[in-house]
Amino acid sequence: MVVEKGHSISVHYTGTFDDGTVFDTSRETEVIEFTVGAGQMIEGFDSAVIGMSIGESKKIHINAADAYDETDPSMLLKVSNVELPDDLQNGEGIYVQLENGEQVLMTLIERNNCTCVLDANYPMAAKDLNFDIEIISIKVA
Repeated sequence: MVVEKGHSISVHYTGTFDDGTVFDTSRETEVIEFTVGAGQMIEGFDSAVIGMSIGESKKIHINAADAYDETDPSMLLKVSNVELPDDLQNGEGIYVQLENGEQVLMTLIERNNCTCVLDANYPMAAKDLNFDIEIISIKVA
C-alpha cells in the first residue's frame, strides 16, 4: 500500500535548516499523525509523502515558498527605540499590542540609536527546510 491523498498516516521526521541545524524532530517523542492533503502539514511535506510506503524513508528539500512562505514586508514594524526594553536583543521576541487590542509576538531584527524594526512574520518564514521522513503507518479513511 502506498500513501494517497486522504489517507491518515503516521510518520517520524527530522527537520533541519540548510546549515544542518535541527529545528524539530519526532524521533525522540511520538510519531505525528495527519491526513494527507487536508492542509494539516506544510504543502511541500504533504506532497512529498504521496507514493511512499510503510517503512520507506525519504529526504526532501522544501523551498520557503512551499513551507512557511517568504517574508511579508507589510509585517515589519518600525518603532521608536524608547518604546522597547533596553535589554531586548536582536533575535529576541516581544509581545506588542496592536491598535485593535490583539497581542502579537514580534522579533527584534534591527536596533539603532533612534529606531527599531520588529518582525511579525512567522519565525520560519523565508527559510528553506529539509526533512528526513519515515512512514510508520497508513490508514485508509
